[in-house]
Amino acid sequence: MSQTILRGEIGYRTTAMLPEAAQAFARCITANATRFCNVQLCVSLNTKVEKLFVRFQPVSADRQETIRHEQQEARAERALEQPFMFWKDPDNRMMTWCFSVSSGETYQVTPRDCTCPDFIYRCKDAGIKCKHMIAQRLWSSEQMARMIAQDF
Repeated sequence: MSQTILRGEIGYRTTAMLPEAAQAFARCITANATRFCNVQLCVSLNTKVEKLFVRFQPVSADRQETIRHEQQEARAERALEQPFMFWKDPDNRMMTWCFSVSSGETYQVTPRDCTCPDFIYRCKDAGIKCKHMIAQRLWSSEQMARMIAQDF
């Protein structure tokens, strides 16, 4: 089971299971209505045989906030660990191009948006930043520090 964010909903997601097991687990979680809500059976599109996974949320707002914080921290760690290259867009001074050296993907990043799927489908509605936005902010801070250092 892992923590997830999808379309702003903070919660948990199981691995893909055979339908009978997923249905039984969903019934178990549904029976714990004081702890969990929004139980959903979802079809896994990544398996050769029909499998389902179960999505559900904690009822506790404190637990949801803890998950949101942990998800943001995980993205911050990846922003520090993964290699990125950045270029300011000459036509839009608020926008930066972000190239992920490890994946080869390129995204447009601003202080409030990113074109990566993680931001679009998970982070944006949950109010957290993706790793590209975090890495871009660190890069901008380094660029500013270099400019100030050159003035002295």
